[in-house]
Amino acid sequence: MIVAILFLIFGLVSVPASAQEPTTGKLQIEIRHADQAEFNSEKKEILLTGSVHIVRGTMSIRADKIEITLSEDERGVKKGIATGHVEIIDGTRTGRANKAIYVADSSEIILSGNPKLTEGPNEIKAERIVYNIKTRSMKAAGRVRGIFIPSGSVKPGKDKTK
Repeated sequence: MIVAILFLIFGLVSVPASAQEPTTGKLQIEIRHADQAEFNSEKKEILLTGSVHIVRGTMSIRADKIEITLSEDERGVKKGIATGHVEIIDGTRTGRANKAIYVADSSEIILSGNPKLTEGPNEIKAERIVYNIKTRSMKAAGRVRGIFIPSGSVKPGKDKTK
């Protein structure tokens, strides 16, 4: 179902070995584009601005700005915040919002600001969508709307009764 869509932002359930750093086995973050990049060693933060495009594993993330807070040892992501025209793509799954927050401790991704998730013909919209990467569970709240077409359903325009 659509729940599988929130694969996203800075964390994945499973990752191919080719996307991992050879020495640590952890996911690497590839910056494909940013107009500016800053690193604050005291705060352990990376700030990317201006048409940002990063790739982590099989996931592609685009936003106007992405702030990444690293773990104390700087070997992992503690938190990530993407703002402005956020688009997250993983295969046929797409998430869009004005803001997306990934919190490593809770394994949650929080989408807000007109969030919309799609996977094939399935779609869900709400004021806020929270997805737990570990449990693969999703909660949508506030004016929830959506379309869900179960697998094996009749395709639009085809009637099985004829």
